[in-house]
Amino acid sequence: MDINVEKALKKLDVDPRRGRIRAIQAIGESIANAKDPHSFANSVIKSFGGEEQADFPTARLIAKSLVDQAVSGDKFVVETAMANAYDRVKKIHTDHPWLRASDNSETSSLVPASTSKKSKGRKSAVMADGVSKKEAARKIFEDNPGMLCGELAKLIASTLKITYANAYFYADRVFKAPKGGKKGRQKKVVEAA
Repeated sequence: MDINVEKALKKLDVDPRRGRIRAIQAIGESIANAKDPHSFANSVIKSFGGEEQADFPTARLIAKSLVDQAVSGDKFVVETAMANAYDRVKKIHTDHPWLRASDNSETSSLVPASTSKKSKGRKSAVMADGVSKKEAARKIFEDNPGMLCGELAKLIASTLKITYANAYFYADRVFKAPKGGKKGRQKKVVEAA
């Protein structure tokens, strides 16, 4: 089944001469600004001869993929374009599992999907015994009442093997440990001779 791509793009107010990236951005903005983004994404898919999608994130990704393929200049065949769009969605969901829609939702809200793949570059906030570092820091704070913020931060940093800056953030902002310094000192009275 062949589709008149130029007519479909014109109807969607997408100018193919401006390039693929701008076309994808334009359709993404149109979807985001629509009264019902899910329905609009499905109407984009239908205008290229595809099937409606049950969840919004998938519909949005497929709509963008179809516009991308339509603007690319290659011969547009619906079956091939939809197969390519499904492949792209599958790749995105594999590489970015948090973009999956919740099972009971047909709205634009996204929920994280559980995955065994660790994020690159960031250390885990959970220690080996399953306790979060924040909970462990709170226990240290509660076990050492009256300790000043800087001292508490040093203890937390050395115990949990985190940076002093992060430990100080826990002590100062999260747990509100008392600070040392001028606030706690009494003013000296200077007597005139």
